[in-house]
Amino acid sequence: MASTKKLFAALKRRGPHRVLRGDLAFAGLPGIVYTPATGKNLPGVAFAHDWITSAHRYHGTLDHLASWGIVAAAPNT
Repeated sequence: MASTKKLFAALKRRGPHRVLRGDLAFAGLPGIVYTPATGKNLPGVAFAHDWITSAHRYHGTLDHLASWGIVAAAPNT
């Protein structure tokens, strides 16, 4: 149990990666993508948010995922 608490405490903090933010328009979709500044073959997640709320509202969550090395895309559709 102690190791789970340590892991959770570590993951609550920002990760080690510098984060870049981009526009999904290049893929023909309105929305945003957050990615670590460096790395190859990174894991990715398509973030499905509330249909009334803009993806920009989830900036903190998306930025946090990218800081841990996960590419996070959130279309505004």
